[in-house]
Amino acid sequence: MDKQLDFLVIDDEPIARTVMEGLLEVFGREKGVDVSVTLAEDGKVGLREYFKKSEEGHPYDCVFTDLNMPGIDGADVTKAIKQVSIGKTPVYIITADEETVTYDNLKAKLGSMAPDDIILKPFSDQKLEKVFDKIMGYSQD
Repeated sequence: MDKQLDFLVIDDEPIARTVMEGLLEVFGREKGVDVSVTLAEDGKVGLREYFKKSEEGHPYDCVFTDLNMPGIDGADVTKAIKQVSIGKTPVYIITADEETVTYDNLKAKLGSMAPDDIILKPFSDQKLEKVFDKIMGYSQD
C-alpha cells in the first residue's frame, strides 16, 4: 500500500470509537490504503493529539468528532481545528441529533469554522465510505 491516511476519532462513547475505527480500517483495506486511526475519549485529549501531530509536521487527513461530549464539545473542537488548519483539515461532526437542524445550527454558530459535514449515529456505512473516498482525493500523498 503506497497511500497512507491518518484519522483522528474523538468520541466519549467507546463503542462509537471502536465502530468508526473498524469501518475506516475496512475501507482502507478495500481501497488499498494504509489507514492509521488515533482514538480520543474527549475533546481535550483529541485536541492535544491533533496539535501534537500537526506540530510534528504530519497533520491528520481528517478528524471525526462527536458533537455532544462533556467538557470540550465537538463544536469547540471543530472551531479550534478550523482556526489553525485554515480549511486544510476536514472535520466531520458525529451526532445522533437530527442532521439538517444540527448542521444549520453549527453553521450559524461557527460560520466559516463550521464542520465539513455531519455523520449520523448509528453510522451509515455508505455515508462514511463517501467521506473516506472524498478524503482520499484530498490527501497529498
